[in-house]
Amino acid sequence: MPFARGRSGNAAGRPLGAVNKLTREGRRIAGKEGSTIIKKIAENGRNGDAHAQRLFMTFLYPRVQFIDSQVERAPLATVQEAAERVADTVARMEKGEIGIDEAQALIAAGAGFASAKSVSELEKRLDGVLTELAALKAELKGTP
Repeated sequence: MPFARGRSGNAAGRPLGAVNKLTREGRRIAGKEGSTIIKKIAENGRNGDAHAQRLFMTFLYPRVQFIDSQVERAPLATVQEAAERVADTVARMEKGEIGIDEAQALIAAGAGFASAKSVSELEKRLDGVLTELAALKAELKGTP
């Protein structure tokens, strides 16, 4: 017979702080060999191992908090300027001047601008082509 909705067969429930065997074993290994593993990941990352670099940046690198400040920059005007700013952002991140989260946000903003600007430029070109096409059609109608 199944249990009633919202009720389990263990009325007392799992004791607070109880962990399963896998968690307990993971904590034991981390306590015993954690620093060695972290050092090895860092060493492999320095040697160019992309997977180790991703592990380090995702789980071990301290999270950088955004500083609420305004950056004085001229507004972007061209796709080329957006590409230059993205390259500048990557260089600043590599130097450690900005954190990876801030760099990702700036790169996404630059990419968004470049996409919007490209679409806008294509729309303008299409409008020009359509205007020329309409003029040609009118010209053809007027000739016998």
